Amino acid sequence: MAESSSSSASATDATQSRAAARSQREQWEEVVANDLRQMTAYERIEMDQDVRGKNRLAACAPQFTLSLALKNIQRELRTRRRELEMNTAASSSSESGSYDSSAALATDAMHRLILNQREVVENTDILVRFVRADRLDATKAANRLLEYYSMVVDLFGEVALRRARILLDDLDVQQKKILESGWIQLLLARDKVGRRILTLDEAGPPNREQSSSNEVIDKIKVLMYVFQAASIDSETQKQGLHLIVHRLFNNDGSSSVKNHVEDAWTSNASNDHERRMIRRFFSCTPVRCSTIHMNVPSPETFDLVVPSTIDIFGREERGRIRFHKGTIPECHAELATYGIPIVWMPMTSTGRRKLTEHKQWIKIQKARETAMRQGRGFAIVECPRPYDILLTKTRRASSHPGNQLLRRILEERYEERYTAHPTEKQCITAQVADSLERDYSCRFLVKNNENCWVLAHRSAVIDKLSNSFRFVPRLKPKAK
Repeated sequence: MAESSSSSASATDATQSRAAARSQREQWEEVVANDLRQMTAYERIEMDQDVRGKNRLAACAPQFTLSLALKNIQRELRTRRRELEMNTAASSSSESGSYDSSAALATDAMHRLILNQREVVENTDILVRFVRADRLDATKAANRLLEYYSMVVDLFGEVALRRARILLDDLDVQQKKILESGWIQLLLARDKVGRRILTLDEAGPPNREQSSSNEVIDKIKVLMYVFQAASIDSETQKQGLHLIVHRLFNNDGSSSVKNHVEDAWTSNASNDHERRMIRRFFSCTPVRCSTIHMNVPSPETFDLVVPSTIDIFGREERGRIRFHKGTIPECHAELATYGIPIVWMPMTSTGRRKLTEHKQWIKIQKARETAMRQGRGFAIVECPRPYDILLTKTRRASSHPGNQLLRRILEERYEERYTAHPTEKQCITAQVADSLERDYSCRFLVKNNENCWVLAHRSAVIDKLSNSFRFVPRLKPKAK
């Protein structure tokens, strides 16, 4: 009798859990469907192309189109500054002590502070990031810029606004520990169309010493630093980036459903203000997330992450989310269908973080900031583009798209060079290098003494191509 009652109770629990799971899935589908209904047909098509890496609006915009968009955002910012000055003059003559008016005045004061910073509103290198992030829409780009720098002032102070940049020294000791732990990593690799890849391990760094409230703010500040570093690259500005979130995985790669409340950093947002901060950040990043991948170990964990996903992402971001369910290798296999090189993923099949490339990235950021403070140029190439040619003998270099292109060109010109006079061989080699740089925008990269990529000298490029010709198999007709 006791056994039958216990079995019936377990069956009831299973039925209730299935019903709850179904309701969570239905809730997510309903939210996404409602978001899509609020978009125009053009916006839906544009988003779908962006997710698949085929949005060519910002990626292939002619120079005059980009210049026009920059003029439009500068005009938009000037217009808003004049409107704020008029509103300030009008509000000073009227007396209103309501909460709404006080909040509006605080927002206007913040925007006025930003619009008066010439390092921001007249800096083309900064404006182009926001213009490309919103696909050349000047009005949306202006909104994004004002919201982003409002967060910069709130979290880092006016000093960061005046220099128009967040530095590594702006992070405190705990925040640097979070960064160095590999909780968030900007990979030194791209997908097949040139998008950078940013991974986020939701379990967060071990040995947390602060309260959950401070931890949420600390991680937002680290996120802002990493996204700013990603926005420097022009190709990332055009194409956006992949955001890959590993949710509720333990260190052995299994599910951490039992520790969900303790481990998930979004769940540590203990009040509405902190959740609004997370959502606010993702709506104003200086580079857009073209695709957001949520890796969850099982359908059960998917039901747990739906509420926080709805809370922390807005309409524009929710339509870009793709859920991948299963073990870490299974999730990685699905990521490969989006052109993401799995060999670069910083999480092993057992859930262990790989930090070698991440430490190299931090070293590059320190070198960049040192060069900026000293007022000298920065020659390091942080992440090769797809059609860059890597002049090194490694397995990753041989599979790089640029190196594969080089092999194809060498095979096409092999017979011509093989039969040419010795004095003409050097000219043919130079023609190959010129053709790759002119027709495919290739760069020839080599590792320096600090294991970082830099542009190779012309003489080194010619010598490398001459040696590469020797390893191209000669195409001979088969003997009959």
